[in-house]
Amino acid sequence: MGFYAPALLGSLLLHALLAAFLSSHWQPNPPQPLPPARPIQATLVDLKKLEPKTPAPKVIDLAAQREKQRQQAAAERKKRAQQQAAAQRKKREQEAAKKKRAAEQQRQQATQARQAEFTRALEQEQAYQTAQAEQQQIAAVGQQIEQAVEQQWSRPPSARRGMQAVLRVSLVPTGALTAVTVLESSGDPAFDRSATQAVHRAAPFTAVRNLPVPLFERNFRHFQFLFNPQDLRL
Repeated sequence: MGFYAPALLGSLLLHALLAAFLSSHWQPNPPQPLPPARPIQATLVDLKKLEPKTPAPKVIDLAAQREKQRQQAAAERKKRAQQQAAAQRKKREQEAAKKKRAAEQQRQQATQARQAEFTRALEQEQAYQTAQAEQQQIAAVGQQIEQAVEQQWSRPPSARRGMQAVLRVSLVPTGALTAVTVLESSGDPAFDRSATQAVHRAAPFTAVRNLPVPLFERNFRHFQFLFNPQDLRL
């Protein structure tokens, strides 16, 4: 108690001096008129709405995530399957188109081969018919030459049955005679001489004038003539 006594006395003395100062200098202010009253619009405010909203904690639904992942995986598998199916379908279509082109090419080649074969056959037939016609012309002209020579032949006394001579005759396209020689003798000079004389007398051989030039050149420009008179064949 002796320790706190000076402090307590000092505090009381300080308060006494402060009260004396205020009482000697304080003068009350005259009353001021109050301002006119104004209406106040009040609005009820829900304090709960003014409170900041705290976001609700996010709840992770593992089952929903797994289902979503499963659906995504299924969609990916379906997409890959569709792509593979489309690729296989395209490949089959390409292979089918390739086979079709190959078949069409083979068909065209077969058609061309048949046409070529038909053309060759037709050409061969035409060549055969042409050759036959030419042979007939050659035979006809040869027969006319043979008849003309036999008609001009004078039989020598030495001629015997079976005698014949091979002559080489040369003509020009007008049928005129340019040369005649004996290639194979009959063995009787008189018979050979009578044969060449008959050829000279029978010329010109007008039958060759109607022949095409190539046909004449191949067969009657120079040809071998077998002289074997009809009356010696009996």
